[in-house]
Amino acid sequence: MTASCAMSWNSTRRQVALGDRNPILDAMKQGHTLDPSTMTANHGGRRQNVLFNDGSIAFLGQPTLGNDNIWLPDPAARLDVDGCPLDIFLVH
Repeated sequence: MTASCAMSWNSTRRQVALGDRNPILDAMKQGHTLDPSTMTANHGGRRQNVLFNDGSIAFLGQPTLGNDNIWLPDPAARLDVDGCPLDIFLVH
């Protein structure tokens, strides 16, 4: 990843900065697996918040933005026009 790919606040490139806890990672730490469509335990397991670098938020009804699952790294992530990966992977 190049320096231009790093998340920065108030840049022209809108990126996810933060989100609720990743339930897939929590399960893996305990030796379990979960369906990739599992929602965070926050908010009754129904939705999750994400904060974007422009200060806006989204209250997602699924763990995806476009075709990208926010809980999982995408090994097939392609590069966008800036040469940065088009992949969201939220960890904690």
